[in-house]
Formats: sequence, C-alpha cells, structure tokens
Amino acid sequence: SLESFREALRLNPVSVDISKQIGRNHFLLGRHRAALEKYAEAQKLSPQDWELYHNQGICYIHLGDLNKAKECLLQAIHQNHPLSSFLQLGRVHVMQSEIKLAIETYEKAKHHYPENADLLTTLGLLLLEAGDQGKAFEMLGGALALDPEHSKALMAVSCIMQQCGDHDPALHKYTVASNLLPESPHMWNNIGMCYFSKSKWAAAVACLKRATYLAPLEWKIAYNLGLVHLTLQQDTSAFHYLKAAVHLRPTSSDAYMLMAISLSRLKEDESAAKCYEKALAIGSNNPLLFYNYATFLRRADRILEAAKQMKALFECCTRIGAERAQFDDQTRQNINDLAVSLNVPKSLPLPEVVVERKNKKPPTDNPATSDSRASRRVSGLEV
Repeated sequence: SLESFREALRLNPVSVDISKQIGRNHFLLGRHRAALEKYAEAQKLSPQDWELYHNQGICYIHLGDLNKAKECLLQAIHQNHPLSSFLQLGRVHVMQSEIKLAIETYEKAKHHYPENADLLTTLGLLLLEAGDQGKAFEMLGGALALDPEHSKALMAVSCIMQQCGDHDPALHKYTVASNLLPESPHMWNNIGMCYFSKSKWAAAVACLKRATYLAPLEWKIAYNLGLVHLTLQQDTSAFHYLKAAVHLRPTSSDAYMLMAISLSRLKEDESAAKCYEKALAIGSNNPLLFYNYATFLRRADRILEAAKQMKALFECCTRIGAERAQFDDQTRQNINDLAVSLNVPKSLPLPEVVVERKNKKPPTDNPATSDSRASRRVSGLEV
C-alpha cells in the first residue's frame, strides 16, 4: 500500500489526499515520526485541513508528547469542530488526570453533537468518576434514550442503581446488557453482587464463578467470592479465594482483613494476627478493620491491644466523617458493647443507622462481616 501511494504521489506531487494516505500508512506501521513529517509536508499545501492537525495529534499521543497533542487537537477543533478531535482531546486530559478539563471538553462537544450516544456515555462516565452522580445519570439516561442497547451506558446506569441499593432495576438492566455482553466479567461480577445483596447465595456464587472463569486474574472478583463464602461460613473456600485476591492485589487491606477472619474461624490464630498486622501496615480507612482486629484480640484476652484498636476505630470514624463511616444496626450495637467491655470512652457519637435490609444474612461469628458494603466491590467501568 505504501509503495503504491508513493508511486501515485510521484505522478501527482501536489495531492494532499495521497500525502494523508502515506502518513496513515506510516502511522499503521508504527512509524509515528515519519507520519508526522508527511503530515507536515501536506500541511504546507493545505494549512486549513483539520484532518492533518487531528492526525498529528494522534501521533503525538502515541509518542507520549501530550502537550503537543493538545495543541494539534485544539487546532483541529478550531478549524472544524470534529467529534473525533473532541473525544481525543478529552482522552488526553484524562491521561493527564485533568478530569475537570476533560468534562469541559465533552460538554463543548455536546453542544455540537447533542444526539451522539457514545459522547453522552463517555461524559456520563467521567461525571460519575468526578462524583456528580445525578448529572452522570442524566447523561447516561440520554444516551439510552438515543440507543436503548448501548452496552456501556447500560452497564454504567446499572452500576449507579446498584450502588444506590436499587437491586431489582439494576438486575433488569444487567439482563438486557447480558445479551449484548455475554462474556463481560465485570457484568457477571456486578450481577453476582446484586444477588448477594438480595441474599440469593447460590445465584451470587454462580455468577461470580462465571466472572472468575472469564477473568481469572481480576482481584475484585476473587475478593467478592471470598466475601460470599465467608458470609455462608464456608471458611476454607473463603480463604482460598481471599488468598488469590491478596496475591493479585497485595495492597488491599480489606482483602487481608477478610482473610484474617477466615483464618480466625479456622483456628489459625497466629496466621490471622499476621494478616491483621499486614492490613494495618498497608493502611486503611475502613473502621471495620479496627473493629474486627479488636474483637479478635478480645477473644485472645489481649485486652490492652484490643482497647488500642477500638481507639483507632473512633479516630478513623472522625477522620473519614459520618457519611462514609456507616454501620448496620447489629454492627453498631456490637461496637458499643465492645467499647464498654474494654472501658474505652466513646470520643465520637457513632453515625446514624443505615436502613436495615429486609432479608437477613446467615449469622456469622463476626457480625462486622455481614454488612459487606457490596456496592464498594462493584467493578468500575473504564472511560
């Protein structure tokens, strides 16, 4: 192809289209600098051609020069407002962790392309990442209105519903998405955690095992399987899955905490203590880590160390705020009782009780593991 276009350019040396095709061939061959040189030559013949600026921007992205890429893409947008240039410019902002600028770029693009489902979905996902859930839901709803079978929008809307506790509507959306993405491990993971929240244990395990078959190296799926088995008091199975999660994600303090609980139930107290210490060494803003460790130490009659962990729990609640430090009714009562038994003054009034689920989970040795905050373990979507 490259040789043929070179021969064509020899016959017609002032053809911008042929020069573009030669540059495209260099780009596809991974010769990004050669492509830039050819686009620069073509630009001398057609300085107002937005495609040349856009293509140069793509080459600079692959070369890692993101500032140059932004300059070229902005020039392309100035020339013709092409959707592809808006999308690539937003992508560059995301690569530079400039989420607000990426959102502004996509907002500008929306004025020119208000009925583009891909653009609305991408904007919705970015807004979701920025924490503006209401506006994100609005954008994703608009994308689904334009294309009811848009798989990315369906997954994102379902994820928002799941995080808000609307598990039945989320499952309905996931059912539609499953026909479009039958081999998506993230979707099966999320469906499994929906069933987990509805106390449908067999369905939860089946979906999560399908997810781990599709993505055996995804640590969140292994973590969720460990969590479900731990809730069902299948401690040996829970340990194996949590060990896999820790191996895949050694920086997850929550995985170490749950593995410590499973080891404690299996009477491996020495190994459980090491897991708790490892979780603390990693660092965590999860108050349940300190509570579970304090409970473990209290059982071992290590009263002073348990009291120290309870104080750390209250300090953690103060640090992260009441909105994030929410407990279910039973866990809240257990924390109060343990603090009283250890003579630890409550320096902090515990947060308000969240709405209790209608379906109770099976009783566990440690009630703190019952409220799993399943929505925290929903695999996120990448923009």
